Amino acid sequence: MKRHLPNLISVARLLLAAPVFFAIRAGENETALLLLAACLATDGADGFLARKWNAISDLGRMLDPLADKTVAGMVALSLFLWRELPLWFLLAVVIRDALILLGGEWMRRRSGTVPSANMIGKITINVIVAVLLSWLFDVNRFKQVGLYVGAFFLVASFIAYARGWRDVWKVKSLDRNGVVLPNSKPQR
Repeated sequence: MKRHLPNLISVARLLLAAPVFFAIRAGENETALLLLAACLATDGADGFLARKWNAISDLGRMLDPLADKTVAGMVALSLFLWRELPLWFLLAVVIRDALILLGGEWMRRRSGTVPSANMIGKITINVIVAVLLSWLFDVNRFKQVGLYVGAFFLVASFIAYARGWRDVWKVKSLDRNGVVLPNSKPQR
């Protein structure tokens, strides 16, 4: 059971996306904030426990970012629908996340490895959460500038992921962190 707990925690976070969406729809900001705090806690807990118990798995490497992206996308969608979050920002979040998930799946199929999150990606999700919270709680001082800071990080993180995909395109053998293994031959 211990081996599967990190993945179950990721699934729990994934399942919290819908209640967050409906809490925002109902105008229950405090409930939405508590649910988002649970998402944040589970995001830290699943990775910590997986490393501590040596339970890191390809399934976990897929579930964790899927849960993060689903929660962020649902929050962005609800804020677009009911709090006037600009459509361009919603599309930037959703399209970037969809491309990263598709790129990760392509990388898995091509190289046999599931890519890990990178540091810029982790920073980006935290910036996006801050931007979305500013819209949830109508923090006018940060709302507009936050959109542009968030857009910068969305683009920067996408570029970082795209560089990893480029490396996979060039060679087929990578370790679990996306580093080229010795003796790997470039694809022609």
